[in-house]
Amino acid sequence: MKKQGFILAAVLVSLSLFSRVTANTLVIENYAPVFTSKANTSALEDSVYTYYITTSDNNGDALMVYAKQLPSWLSLSYNYDGTAILTGTPDNSKLGKHKVELLVTDAFATTIQSFEITVQY
Repeated sequence: MKKQGFILAAVLVSLSLFSRVTANTLVIENYAPVFTSKANTSALEDSVYTYYITTSDNNGDALMVYAKQLPSWLSLSYNYDGTAILTGTPDNSKLGKHKVELLVTDAFATTIQSFEITVQY
């Protein structure tokens, strides 16, 4: 998704002994970051679940990955480079479906990746 921002730039133009300021509008386009990885949506009880998260941004902006919603048996480790690792070990009391919401932001736009992990025997 493309968003636009506006920056007011002042341009000084010298004419003989006089100077004047001219205001121009510069449009900078920002593209929302994207998740380039797809989550594994199944896990086995008493086994380690791992999801290696990768993201990208067409503008080359710095990216931050964080969790909006995680089950208690998962934790997110952010690598400060647009990647992260989601990992955890569900026990038999965690059988069933668990909702996960991850976000990636470039400080101008945010993208959500939502999925469910089904923990099975």
